[in-house]
Amino acid sequence: MNELKNDYDYNNIEINNIDFPNIEESNFINVIFRNVNFSNIDLSTIYFEKCSFYNCDFTGSKESNYINKDNCYKDCNFTGSDFIEKHLSNTKFEDCKLIYSNFSETTINNVEFINCNLTESSFIAVKKHVKLKFTNCNLTLVDFLNTKLKDIDLRTSIIKGIKVNIDNLKGVILSPDQALVFVSLLGIIVID
Repeated sequence: MNELKNDYDYNNIEINNIDFPNIEESNFINVIFRNVNFSNIDLSTIYFEKCSFYNCDFTGSKESNYINKDNCYKDCNFTGSDFIEKHLSNTKFEDCKLIYSNFSETTINNVEFINCNLTESSFIAVKKHVKLKFTNCNLTLVDFLNTKLKDIDLRTSIIKGIKVNIDNLKGVILSPDQALVFVSLLGIIVID
C-alpha cells in the first residue's frame, strides 16, 4: 500500500509498519493492520468493520464515531484513548493495554476484554451493555459509576479500588474474595 487517501474504500488488504495518516471519510472493511501507529490520531470519521489489528499503537487516539463492529485487537496499546459516546459491537480486545482509556457513555454489544490492562479506565454511565465480558483483566481503579453491572462476570479479573454505585451492583458475578471488596464498599468490616 503506497499511500492512504481521504474518502476512499479499502477492502481485503493488509497494511503494515506505517504511521497512519490524518485522513478523513474513509472506510476499512476486512483489512488487517500490523504494527500501525495510530497514536494521537483523530479516527472519528473513519469506519472500521471486520478488521484485525495486531501490535498497533492507538495511544491518545480518538476512536471512530461509527459503530466499531466485528473488529479484533491483539497486543494493541490504547493508553489514554477516547471511546466516549461510541458504539462497540462484536469487538474483541486481547492482550491490550487500555490504561486511562475512557468508555464513558458508550453503547456496548458483545464486547470482550481478554488479558487486558484497563487500570484507571472509565466506564462511567455506559448507556447500554449486552454481553460485556472481562476475562483475566486488570480492572484496578476502574470507574464504573452510574453503570449497571448486571450479568458482568468479574471473577477472573483484578478489581482492587474499583469505583461503583452500590445500587448498580445487583447481578454482578464475583468470586468469594471479590465479594469482600464489594462488602467493604458498604462500610461493612469483616473480621476472620
